[in-house]
Amino acid sequence: MKLQNKPIRILSLPSYHWYMKKFNDGKHIVFVNPNSDVFQQTNIDSSKKQLSPIEHIKNEYPPETFDLVHIHFEYQFLELNELIILLKYFKKIQKPIVWTVHDRYSNELPYDSKLKYEKILFKYADKIITLTDGCKNWIDSNLGVHKNGVDVIKHGFIELPDKISGLIKTISKKHDLFTILLGSFRPNKTSILPIINFLMATELNSKKIRILCNPFPMSFKDNVLLEEFRNFYSLVANNPRVELICHPFIEHDDITNSFLESHAVILPYLWGTHSGQLELARDCGCHVIAPAIGFYKEQWDNINTFDISDGKISAYANRYVETLIRVSKLSSITPDVAYRINEFNEILIQHFDLYSSLIHKK
Repeated sequence: MKLQNKPIRILSLPSYHWYMKKFNDGKHIVFVNPNSDVFQQTNIDSSKKQLSPIEHIKNEYPPETFDLVHIHFEYQFLELNELIILLKYFKKIQKPIVWTVHDRYSNELPYDSKLKYEKILFKYADKIITLTDGCKNWIDSNLGVHKNGVDVIKHGFIELPDKISGLIKTISKKHDLFTILLGSFRPNKTSILPIINFLMATELNSKKIRILCNPFPMSFKDNVLLEEFRNFYSLVANNPRVELICHPFIEHDDITNSFLESHAVILPYLWGTHSGQLELARDCGCHVIAPAIGFYKEQWDNINTFDISDGKISAYANRYVETLIRVSKLSSITPDVAYRINEFNEILIQHFDLYSSLIHKK
């Protein structure tokens, strides 16, 4: 099916993330709720009465304003019964529900081995999308074979290719610079040992590491973690090989600029499924170093992984450092802007066709 002039109106839950923003092109797809998180509601005017996410959606986005709802993540910030009520509401007003499976498990909330939220979304979704064949197989094995199947559509760029084209004219690649984006110290990342091992590796003495993070947590559940953070600060505070950029909110442009300057990006994940950081590293021409978890290799086969699947915990650090050293000897990468543009044109058509087919079934 070819793209048409009349745009499809999407209620995107959420819509603020850079993965979603690229679909809101205003011509083929229009978000009725741009730049909103909805499930957390941090974007709502504090002067207004605080509404539940369900009340907010009903008040701000009545049925006649959108054609379809697309759920991505953060749904676990709702109580399970709230999610069920919301999904039943969409069914009642006859709005097709699309669910993109970005993560098998939440990266922020406690691990739920029973997949209660995912099973509910699986039940109510009219169509499921995921980003890799590996995750599709996981869905089939853990949630079942969906009545309308699971479409695999690539992740695509995070930063606008045109913006990358402009930035690379003024930002030069630094072969000796590695970047690690810790952000808000989520439980799915290890924040200290990857940096310590980088700094202690003799073969990397000429290399520098840039750390992007939010302020350290103010309280800890145990003294061991508190001591680790004290040691971490002592290690990096005055180290000439460390550049520490710590802000309450790290601007997207700062992350993009840092990745563009960097030879490589370190992804210090403990668990995961897919990674937007990996895609941004591709946009910016960075080598990627990550543990061999999730489906990262399916997102980009040109990343550098180290094995943590055999239970030989004592060997993990050596494997990580060996990967760092190997990457440090590679030539830097030039961003492939044209590829990312062509790839997204296909991704956009796939989404538009899927939306159209659901709307026409109503």
